Amino acid sequence: MNINEKIERLQKEISDLKLKKKYQELPEDANSLFYNTQKYLFFKKQQIKPITQKPSNKGFSLSKAVFG
Repeated sequence: MNINEKIERLQKEISDLKLKKKYQELPEDANSLFYNTQKYLFFKKQQIKPITQKPSNKGFSLSKAVFG
């Protein structure tokens, strides 16, 4: 491992530690609020699906053909 690879590895470790520290400084309820908001939005997005197909009229045409 040359000196440049060592420098890159150490810089990555430093940035990871800074990110970890920043995350830990958030209040506990802010973390849970963020998590719950993301979970709510995810499930809400799963439930709302636009209807792209129009209802088919095959049943109506069949009943017209049978009883018409």
